[in-house]
Amino acid sequence: MSIKRKILLRISLAMAIATLLIIAIVAFHIRYSTIEAAKQKATLVSEITRDALTAHMVNGIMDKRDLFLSNIAHLKGVQQLRIIRGETVIKQFGKTRENEGAQDQIDLDVLKSGKSVEVMSENFMEARLRTTIPYIANANIGSPNCIQCHNAKEGEVLGAITMEFDLGEIKTTGIETILKIIFVSIVSLGVVILMLNRFLNPYLDLFSQLAEKIKAADNGDYSQRIETSLKDEAGDAAKWFNDFMQKLEDTFKRIEQSIGMFVSRNRNFRKLDPLEETRNVVEELSEIYKFKRTIENDAHKMDVYDRITTLFSKKFGIENFTIYEVDSEKNMRRALVQHGEHNCCSLATLDNSMLCRSNRIGKDVLSDDFDGVCPQATMCGEKPYICLPISVGGRVTLVINIVAESEEEKNRIKTILPRLHNYLGEATSVIESKKLMEMLRESSLRDAMTGLYNRRFLEEYLTKAMPQALRANKKVGILMIDMDHFKMVNDTYGHDIGDAILKKLSKTIVDNIREADLAVRYGGEEFLVLIHDVNGESDILTVAEKLRSKVMEMKVKAGNEMLQKTVSIGVAMFPDDTDSVWKCIKFADIALYKAKENGRNRVVRFTEDMWVDDGTGY
Repeated sequence: MSIKRKILLRISLAMAIATLLIIAIVAFHIRYSTIEAAKQKATLVSEITRDALTAHMVNGIMDKRDLFLSNIAHLKGVQQLRIIRGETVIKQFGKTRENEGAQDQIDLDVLKSGKSVEVMSENFMEARLRTTIPYIANANIGSPNCIQCHNAKEGEVLGAITMEFDLGEIKTTGIETILKIIFVSIVSLGVVILMLNRFLNPYLDLFSQLAEKIKAADNGDYSQRIETSLKDEAGDAAKWFNDFMQKLEDTFKRIEQSIGMFVSRNRNFRKLDPLEETRNVVEELSEIYKFKRTIENDAHKMDVYDRITTLFSKKFGIENFTIYEVDSEKNMRRALVQHGEHNCCSLATLDNSMLCRSNRIGKDVLSDDFDGVCPQATMCGEKPYICLPISVGGRVTLVINIVAESEEEKNRIKTILPRLHNYLGEATSVIESKKLMEMLRESSLRDAMTGLYNRRFLEEYLTKAMPQALRANKKVGILMIDMDHFKMVNDTYGHDIGDAILKKLSKTIVDNIREADLAVRYGGEEFLVLIHDVNGESDILTVAEKLRSKVMEMKVKAGNEMLQKTVSIGVAMFPDDTDSVWKCIKFADIALYKAKENGRNRVVRFTEDMWVDDGTGY
């Protein structure tokens, strides 16, 4: 129901209630006034009749009383008038007329009690009032002295007068008055309705528009404006509303433009509720800022990958994904994080990253883009997948492969892809920074020529690794390796050939030890190798002999010649020889010099008799 109809209905209802109240009050007042007037008239008639009859009796003209009573009975409104004689009067004077005795119970009650009785009888159009008033004997000075003429006691009921009054005319007048009131009320209601239509309509229309526009704004539509011809305060209010809506619309347009600088969205920013969208964007910006601030303070890039893993699994509910780190210079990639049971990508993409379609084109790849869109997605069967490339400076540095359990889950993930890119975009720059820092640190810990770790790294490494080996009761073999007659190579063939031999030697060492073992360039042509978790002396000696023989097979071209070199190796065992790792390295170095003294190209195990304390503590 419209507000206009509600107002008209309520005003009509209010006027109807007011009219009914007025009619009730007027009807009550008319009835009450009529009855009271009739009572007063009856009292007056009864007193006049009493006084007149007394005078007739005193003057001896009782034969004239009928004329008097007849005249009284013809008073306007008097329908009936009867004189009732009490028993005392009847005994004294007798019953002069048949109708002067008590005719009904009311007469009897009045003669007995000496109290007046009024009886009202009425219907819709007629109303009658019967009043019966007793005559009480009294001897008061100034009023008729009943005792002079009647043999009665003071206060005794001598008789009564009963009268009936016709109140129909007055009631008719009351009904006419009520009808007039109803007519006036109807006319007034019509006038009010006309006034509402003429004067209130613009205000009601303004209110209706206001309600409609506010509802539209609540649903996100801020383009609504109020149109009104009002020029007063209501018109000003409409103008203020329109100005406010214009400001909101302009503000949200500017927000829409600005938001694109910070986050990407998978839906139009101008959706049904820009306020809600703005709140969501601000909250997401806040979350992204906290995420970036957190990962910036992480120590290593793997810590950042752990954050991304938590983000995907906990915040976005993605269970199956793999994070690949891409080395574009080597055209390789490696899986740093595998979360969940499923993976899509063929192992061939590890050695040739360009086989990955997402890496090659630098765009998201979805399984529903085209049937068999990526030929390398061979390991996820029929499960849908999504691949997200993350680029820095036009170079893809990360690819995240997501495997969905169903089409529904894939569609859900598609809706949050822009949000994922928002987080990954912030993470990528931090990861690249961490990688650069690790590269810088790595370069400071590696020998530039051979690529092996240097003594600086060795010092940090031993501080952590050797106490762990002691606690785990693990044995570590220490090999000190030195190239035989290396100075002669530099002097004869030049430093370039000498460097080539050292590089070749470094590669030979790395190729013939395990990944868990450690090779360090300890000096110019001196190398230190730590062989972890060996069972005993025979194991370490076997490794040392293998390295020595592999070096003998090594050939380096020097001009027209092919050079073959040998190495001498000193061997010590930690903690069998000593629980001080630096002292154990010293023991391996002493064994190395014994190998040199004994003719080079050999492996020598350290023994206690080789140790001569020089006062250095080693």
